[in-house]
Amino acid sequence: MKNLDSNITKSTMGYVITDIDLKNLDQHDLTKVQKAVSKHGLISIKSQKLLQPEELDTITKKLGNIIKLPAGLAFDNQVTGLETVVRVSNIRKDGTLIEGHDAAEHWHQDGDFRPGKEIYIWNMLHAHIVPKKGGQTGFLDAQRILDDMPEWLLEFFKNHQSLMVAEKVPDFDKEAARKFKEVLHDCIQIHPVTNEPSLYLGSISIIKIDGIPQLLWNEIREYLMERFNQECYRYIHQWEPGDTLIWDNTLVYHRSMGGYGNDPRLLYRTQALMFQ
Repeated sequence: MKNLDSNITKSTMGYVITDIDLKNLDQHDLTKVQKAVSKHGLISIKSQKLLQPEELDTITKKLGNIIKLPAGLAFDNQVTGLETVVRVSNIRKDGTLIEGHDAAEHWHQDGDFRPGKEIYIWNMLHAHIVPKKGGQTGFLDAQRILDDMPEWLLEFFKNHQSLMVAEKVPDFDKEAARKFKEVLHDCIQIHPVTNEPSLYLGSISIIKIDGIPQLLWNEIREYLMERFNQECYRYIHQWEPGDTLIWDNTLVYHRSMGGYGNDPRLLYRTQALMFQ
């Protein structure tokens, strides 16, 4: 990342790139992707043929240090023989359907159970099977939310840390999650590339705020979501087969928007540890 321009500034989510081939990334393409994600938080790469799990693994290793999660923290649905690639899907590895699947239908930032700078995780999500209805992925802009925050709430977050307990995440296996210690994070993070601040609360519905009563945090959280879970802060991606999204988990929140019933849905996800 040392070759990135120092004058990158934040912008809006969902920047679309159509002129690169992920299968044949050269250094110029990598720099373009890295700069775009750091600037926009989330980018969409279109016009791709379906990438296979092995190809996604190779691409992600070019971006950063690829992450291999325990099965219990990866929906117990990793690609057989390739634990770096997770099937984000209502289809089991044996081909049977998980009826009423509703995983990740809450605003969160992946990696918030990790300590310190290990929260700088980028996700790559690639679509293979798209449902006939629903199945979108939603994003909230953590930078713009901070820009528009009232002064009293901004001061509150400047002076507090969030407390994350991995075993509270509903999609995690409890036994696997207990191996991770509780972690504290500053609620406002400064991005290592842009030097811009963003609101970092991780799994908003799960975390606690260190040093304040839970009832007070519940009220603040309700106000926060009512004020900022609005169209002007959101990007909703309508998937097409071959679409690839790449995002910085410290700059955006994401969630499954659900609504696809028992229609088959298969996305492949990889993650890279960045800026280490």
